[in-house]
Amino acid sequence: MAADIALLGRSAAQRQRAGSIGDAIFRALTFLFALLVLLILGGVIVALVQGAIPALRTFGFSFVFTEVWNPVTEKFGALAPIYGTLVTSAIAMLVGIPVAFGVAVFITEICPLWLKRPLATMIELLAAIPSIIYGIWGLFVFAPFVQQYIQPAIIDTLGQVPGIGALFAGPPLGIGVLTAGFILAVMSASILQPGTTISASLANEFTEAFGDLYRSSLIALGFILFIITFVVLAIAKLMLLRLQKQAGG
Repeated sequence: MAADIALLGRSAAQRQRAGSIGDAIFRALTFLFALLVLLILGGVIVALVQGAIPALRTFGFSFVFTEVWNPVTEKFGALAPIYGTLVTSAIAMLVGIPVAFGVAVFITEICPLWLKRPLATMIELLAAIPSIIYGIWGLFVFAPFVQQYIQPAIIDTLGQVPGIGALFAGPPLGIGVLTAGFILAVMSASILQPGTTISASLANEFTEAFGDLYRSSLIALGFILFIITFVVLAIAKLMLLRLQKQAGG
């Protein structure tokens, strides 16, 4: 009996040591992967800064506030893509946040048990769809719908209001900042006019860019997009921490 107890004790000690070794290896691997992510992020920042330096040296801070984008004369300004990015993102949040909140409340509080799991799974699968699929759907399905039904109604109502009418004026083209806000893809003074975003400019022009200054200006746009994304995510994180603190208090 005593020998059996001793054997069991040694087995438990061996399992404990093996578990401790496994935990140490897991901690080391997760630390290395986290460090690798930071190194990759740092490399991206360095590459963007190095690539943007020629454009920033040529145009200075006026690059951010200039609207002209003319590859022929090598005059580049980031104001139009920045404006398009901010407006489409704002429209997307105005539409997406209430919908997401409503769906979350429905799933957690109202949805029947038999429907809760399938519906939650379907919503999670939306994140796995490549963004290009949303873009194609927006171009060939949603944009014609907006052109035929939504934009004419907006032009006939809000477009006739003094003061803000210019914001909703113009022909119903279907493709524009309003549509891009819904799809988070494609500016001008009117949200119904065609325009661009930083992402769209990079995707459409980078492979055809000629000359160091042209490519550098596009890389500078990428650096600006990186900064905008970082600021937005930081603000969202701070708001989340504040909400968690208030809930805990």
